[in-house]
Amino acid sequence: MAGRATRSAPPSTDVEIADVERRILERLTGKDAVDRQVFFETIPEFSNADVERGIKSLEHKRKIVRFTDRGSVWIAPSRVGDTREPRERRRTRASGHPEVIHEHPHTLARDGHEYIVVVLGIEREDGTWGGWLQFRDAQGDRTMRTGQETSQPSRDALEYWASGIEDVYLEDALRRATPESGNASANSRRDAPSVR
Repeated sequence: MAGRATRSAPPSTDVEIADVERRILERLTGKDAVDRQVFFETIPEFSNADVERGIKSLEHKRKIVRFTDRGSVWIAPSRVGDTREPRERRRTRASGHPEVIHEHPHTLARDGHEYIVVVLGIEREDGTWGGWLQFRDAQGDRTMRTGQETSQPSRDALEYWASGIEDVYLEDALRRATPESGNASANSRRDAPSVR
């Protein structure tokens, strides 16, 4: 955002991480996903570094899910362990942003790293859904993603597909996954799978 000063100070030693986490979760209430930049802009009482530390802590606790789309980082509430009925879903065609379809209930280990596994999906113009996998290093910032793994006639069908994925499939998908580009232009879809 032009003209806005960014607070790039290092994390404060006197900030309670629980206070930062609480503010992040408040901003997510009632939303499917929020661009990470919004947290930096709308939680002025904490530095960007403290907000990022809060995001990482909440992700580690599996209270949120972080994913990327077209070079932007998005934060969504976690559904792991959530036994409530799914809320009414909004159509995504207008926004064109991926949705978190399913979170694998446990991490996947490979080469000394633990990965949080998320199935992402996006609705196409014809109403069908494409889905792919994202693997985020639980202790770092490394993110890997596959190309399109499936095409389904509806979001419900994609959820059903995602809920049945077994670890052996995920292990193979992680071997095929490529690093996500965090520096892609916001107008570029080159780092997104083909879901037309």
